[in-house]
Amino acid sequence: MFRKSYESKVELLSSFILFKNNYKSQVKLIYSILTAIAIAELNYIMLDAPLAILMTMILIIHEIGHYIYAKASTANPSYPLFIPIPFLLIGITHIINIPDNYLPIISLAGIFFSTLYLSFVFLFNLLIPFYNPIVLIISIIISIVFNLFGKDGKTYRKAKQNLV
Repeated sequence: MFRKSYESKVELLSSFILFKNNYKSQVKLIYSILTAIAIAELNYIMLDAPLAILMTMILIIHEIGHYIYAKASTANPSYPLFIPIPFLLIGITHIINIPDNYLPIISLAGIFFSTLYLSFVFLFNLLIPFYNPIVLIISIIISIVFNLFGKDGKTYRKAKQNLV
């Protein structure tokens, strides 16, 4: 019983491994990493280092949240891509073949992951002060509000209406 459960979890985790044997998949992953580095570097030039790192990590984790939930729901997601524009953080995870009942949770996954990340950073910051706590609290609030009333929130509300 335990072995069967363990094997199914290993099989699920192996489908999330980033470096697959497929050359095309590796190129797409490298492209995703390079675009994330470009957005981090551009924001590092425009802003101070800690804030640029925080903002870039929020976006990366947000997009990875969409990717993980889409992969778990048998959809076909692409690796996240990031568009480096000064003072803007734009990330895109293209997902096709999304089952209708998974669309609401996939749209909220990014908000959940980024809020969870910011909460961990806030708690870690209480032990080892690195960021101003006010900046972290404002980042959490802005992240939640911006995402709930932005594209992800709109997708979530539209998907919920279609399910009812």
